[in-house]
Amino acid sequence: MEGALQTAARLHSWDQSYSRYFSHTSCNGRTFTQRASAQGTSAFGEIIASGQSSPSAAVSAWMGSTSGHCDIIMNGGYTRTGVGYAQAPGGGRLWTGMFR
Repeated sequence: MEGALQTAARLHSWDQSYSRYFSHTSCNGRTFTQRASAQGTSAFGEIIASGQSSPSAAVSAWMGSTSGHCDIIMNGGYTRTGVGYAQAPGGGRLWTGMFR
């Protein structure tokens, strides 16, 4: 676990929650690499999830994904991670994982 990646992931989950969107691109146009850089680190992969009720449910969704989420998690070249969570108004849950 890397603190700077965790902060970047938490802030992205919070931003998606607060601004009510779901995307790898922030509502201000920043990419995950730019968000990591703003925290003084770098990132080579990002995964997001919405609606899962627990951390294990989010991980299960990522591991069962056919759109590359599992590939990012299982990439042996990534040695650092940060995970963020936010609960949206009305109860929706948003999860972000960042890797390098």
